[in-house]
Amino acid sequence: MLPALFDITALLPDLQHKAIVITANNRLANSIRQAWGQYQAEQGRSCWQQPRVFALETWIAQRWQDYSDQGYASKTPQQVLSPLQESFLWETVLASDPQKPPHLSASACAKQAMQAYRITQQWQLPEEKLATDSALLYRWITQFRHQLEQRQAITFCDSANSLCAAYQQGDMAMEAKILLVGFQTLPPAYHALLQAAATELTFIAGMNPPANIDQTQIQVASTHRIALPDQTSELIATAQWAKQCL
Repeated sequence: MLPALFDITALLPDLQHKAIVITANNRLANSIRQAWGQYQAEQGRSCWQQPRVFALETWIAQRWQDYSDQGYASKTPQQVLSPLQESFLWETVLASDPQKPPHLSASACAKQAMQAYRITQQWQLPEEKLATDSALLYRWITQFRHQLEQRQAITFCDSANSLCAAYQQGDMAMEAKILLVGFQTLPPAYHALLQAAATELTFIAGMNPPANIDQTQIQVASTHRIALPDQTSELIATAQWAKQCL
């Protein structure tokens, strides 16, 4: 049997108690699930319950679906735009702006505008500051929000913000414990949601934790092997580990 791609020793007690593990990406979530299955097989079991392991955006999407199924989302716009739908709406906004520079291509700039707004939402940057720093983007964001209201639609980050409020108001049942694995950074909007969703929120630090996170929330784990999304992340993690050893 091939060795597991992730050493789940540090996670085993929490996985066995059905804690939720949230990862930075699907690749890491799959590696943890595979390691859990291998561990169960090594214990002589022929069948077992899947662990509650999710990539962050998958978990948010599932929580939103649960929220909608409970009927709470009927109080607010229900359609969360897909990336393709959101990109098309941004292109519509840019194409219909009579004040846009004549040389600007709506299709070429829509993706950049969408990404800029996503960062603004995730990192909870005040949109009003854009009115002076980037008047053009601020105008597009205002028009984009108007288009969303007309279509009774929201962005993915809007859904995360609504879920955060739902947990804070008691509309959604909190989890006893959520463990976060593999995060280099964690946008404040998602951090606020996770804090609201769990009685205990713990970072498993096989590498340096996100710099914007309270250090008291970090639990140092004795993991020996980690799964990372790409070579760049592996190099960063290696450099950070080496720095800690000096």
